[in-house]
Order: sequence, then structure tokens, then C-alpha cells
Amino acid sequence: MTENRPTRTEEYALCRKKAAAWGILAAVLICAAAVSLIFTVIFKPLRVFDEGMSPMLEPNDVILVSRLSKYITRPVRGDAVAFKDKETGAVRIGRIVALGGEAVQIQNRRVYINGQLLDERTYVADFDCEDMESFTVPEGSVYILCDARSFATISPERAAIPCGDIIGVIVMRLAPIDRLNVFVRAR
Repeated sequence: MTENRPTRTEEYALCRKKAAAWGILAAVLICAAAVSLIFTVIFKPLRVFDEGMSPMLEPNDVILVSRLSKYITRPVRGDAVAFKDKETGAVRIGRIVALGGEAVQIQNRRVYINGQLLDERTYVADFDCEDMESFTVPEGSVYILCDARSFATISPERAAIPCGDIIGVIVMRLAPIDRLNVFVRAR
């Protein structure tokens, strides 16, 4: 009786195929773990639901928020950020206009910081908002308004957000693909 045993060359080829399959599986698992880590720890994808940050962001845009940014640097005036609303717990987006210890005032549809007019021409298209008496932003907080001011919460108590409630800085628009954009952080 003749046994049909594979030759050493055939055994070696079979062993190489198995090793290659395990290598591909390991690479796929490592990539999946890396993507999972990136989108759970480093970035948070969000969908925009309103026109509050128009024209920078429109409803149904998908954005990436850098969660690490709040640990690496302090908030900067002009940063577009995602934050947790203290009343509802919902995630909101807006732009930092004043920092802790600064006096913010809205007069004749313009924002003043410590009595100086804030130049917002590069990002605010809709200056239609109510006047607000001078309010000093508490230390450890920032004052956030949306770019489309007709949607803005002008109440100092609601717009002064503790820095700990900031989720991160908006760094990229992913969708729609024809509006794909990387946002440069304010300086």
C-alpha cells in the first residue's frame, strides 16, 4: 500500500501559506484595533444638526473633534470646539470668544473683550444678536458663541462653559466629501 504523504517541499509550501494567512489576519486585527483606538480615544466623530456654525459647518456635516487637544494646549480665542451643555448634557459646538477672567460684552451686534472690539470678520457671517451687559468669564471657563449669532445663546450663565466641559477642538469636516476640509487651529 502506498501512502500519499506530502513531500517536504509540499509541507514547506503548506506551512508558508498558513503563516501568510496568520500574518494577514494579525495585520487586519492590528489595523482594526488602531482605527478603534483613533476613533474612541483620540478623535470623536460628530454630526452637525443645526445652522449655528454656518457657514463653516452646515446641517448634516460630519466633523472630527480632537479629544487630545484639550490636554495638550489651553483653549484659544477663535477655536471652534465641541462641548457638553451643562443644562441638557447634549453635545454642542461653538466658537470661543472670551477666556477666563476677561470681560465680554455685546453691544450693537458686536463683541467686545475688555472693552476692545473683537475682530470676527473671518468666521461670523450673521451678526444679528441681542446686546449683553459686560460679564466677567469665571476663571477656568471660556465664553462660547456660535458663528450664526441669530442662533446664539447670549445668556452669560449658559455661554460660560467650564474648560472641563470642552470635548475638544474641531479639526476636520469629513462629509459631505465635496466639502472635505481640515481646519487650522486659531492662534
